[in-house]
Amino acid sequence: MEAYKTDIIVREDGTIVIENLPFQKGQRLEVIFLEQSKAAGDDETYARRGEPIKYSDPFDSVAEDEWENAN
Repeated sequence: MEAYKTDIIVREDGTIVIENLPFQKGQRLEVIFLEQSKAAGDDETYARRGEPIKYSDPFDSVAEDEWENAN
C-alpha cells in the first residue's frame, strides 16, 4: 500500500478539494482524515524563530572585566 500525504484546509462551506493526486483514474483509495496538531511556528515558546540573527561584535571578549587574575 502506497501512502500519499498532503496538507489541506477545510473551506468556509465545510468542503475540501484535493488536486493533482498521484493515482490512476478509477483506482480505489482509502481516505483517513487526521487533524493536524499546532504548527511549529504557532508556538509562543519560540516567538522569534525564523528571524535573522545579528552579531554586533562577534569576536569581542565576553565579560572580560569579570575574570580574576589568580596571581
